[in-house]
Amino acid sequence: MLIDDVLDFADEEYNSFEINCGGTCNHPSICPNYNQADCLNCETCLEQIHFPKRYRGSTVWTDYDCEKMINYYICKYLLKYSSEILYALENNRFIDYLENYDILSIGCGACPDLMAFETYICNHRLDSTINYIGIDKNELWKEVQNQIIQYSEDVPDISVSPFIYDDAISWLRHHIVRNIDVIVLQYFISHLNNTRQNNQFNDFCDSLIDNVVAYKKDNMPMFIIINDANSCYRGRDRFEVLFDKIREHGYNCDYRRRYFNYRIQHDEQRYGRMYPNINIKYPVPRFIYQYNPWEVCSSAQMIIKID
Repeated sequence: MLIDDVLDFADEEYNSFEINCGGTCNHPSICPNYNQADCLNCETCLEQIHFPKRYRGSTVWTDYDCEKMINYYICKYLLKYSSEILYALENNRFIDYLENYDILSIGCGACPDLMAFETYICNHRLDSTINYIGIDKNELWKEVQNQIIQYSEDVPDISVSPFIYDDAISWLRHHIVRNIDVIVLQYFISHLNNTRQNNQFNDFCDSLIDNVVAYKKDNMPMFIIINDANSCYRGRDRFEVLFDKIREHGYNCDYRRRYFNYRIQHDEQRYGRMYPNINIKYPVPRFIYQYNPWEVCSSAQMIIKID
């Protein structure tokens, strides 16, 4: 399975650095051993990226700008993120409308959504194909994405297009993508929030509708899976903005909302229907435990169906 292949690759890459971070650290404001070779791992750097408001007193980095950190991130989060998408596929069953899956993944990173689709097809023994287009501006994902392309070349039912390394917001203004079945926004909206790009979200929605939704397959539904942090302070309130804009453009559409019952502190986090449990859907390889991996799901989701 692709997820196993990518975890093996990321672990090997992470441990291949002879000294910490290849000799540098890109997040010196909080790294406890900056410029030293005994910094234990990239956990603290990831903390700063994911929760920048906690570090207002220092220079804030908000992107994955270190190759070693990329591989640590994969080992820590990949099972969780793929599981969250897999829950969406298995519990909403919208996928039954489709025979094959032409997917556009925006901010794709290490492609956990592709892994979830592969797992779903295998678990249900479906005779389906996946055609996958991924957009991500961060070229540090390239090594693992090359691994994903190499994997797909040996699997006849998975086709991965060359990855697009560009800012998705600006790229979609100028490019039409035809015949997509599923659009995935996986922790994309919270990333816009962390990087202070919220003011561009309305334009992004318009471009997505004008240049992707408008060119969906005739007489077939299109689905948008939004999977992101369960917090209105990190962009969850934007889910409805996209849905409202699709409807304003004249499309007949509906949505379902879901959430995982993980550390719920406010009623507003009960976002639609609760999933039956929060456990990830993959076994954790023993070697992954050194990365303090997530073994539970925690997101909120909106699944939009466009007729």
